Amino acid sequence: MNQTVIMAIVFSILIIGLSILLIKFWIESINENAKEEQKNLTPSKYPDGFTCTRQWRRWHFDDTHQKICVLMENMKSTLTFSFSQIKDVSVLSDMTSMQNGSPVGRAIVGGILAGGIGAIIGVGSGLSDSEACKSLKVRVTLFNDQFIDEPFIAQPVKTSSAFYRNICASCSELYSTLSQAYYTGHPDIPNPVEESHIDLTQEISLPDDTSSNQ
Repeated sequence: MNQTVIMAIVFSILIIGLSILLIKFWIESINENAKEEQKNLTPSKYPDGFTCTRQWRRWHFDDTHQKICVLMENMKSTLTFSFSQIKDVSVLSDMTSMQNGSPVGRAIVGGILAGGIGAIIGVGSGLSDSEACKSLKVRVTLFNDQFIDEPFIAQPVKTSSAFYRNICASCSELYSTLSQAYYTGHPDIPNPVEESHIDLTQEISLPDDTSSNQ
């Protein structure tokens, strides 16, 4: 084996070793960032009598005492309420189509008070292939008419993209979790388990002269 081959082998080993170190550093960096993000989304102190049993980002659940503690958008204050204080859980979305350069919008509302989990009301005619979602959020309304929003989309995203489908899956997860909390806090209201998933890619088109109140 000549010196050139030996040097090539040594060089390859060094490259492989360096690649392994870089990958290890990259994974550790991702884990650290995830831990830091989780820390930022966790209150420094929970209210008295609150024990977190599970968490969805800034939404903290105490299933033992049937309470939810939400870290507000300023990341400094929290809002705590019981499952029984939830009046409605809904998905609010704003769709648009730029067909022929003429924007045609429609508001979409899916929520418990809109006819059950998974109910969606569409307004306007069918959208074109250039359909986009301008905004998407989950809203929890309390009996004192206070509401808390969890935004998922704040600028147009093509509904044909994988990114949009992933966002919808995440939105549906939170919506279903909060809806289940609603029914837990209202045991007198039947829980339609078979409708526990909201499909934001399907809509019911109403006549053009029909309006939807949000």
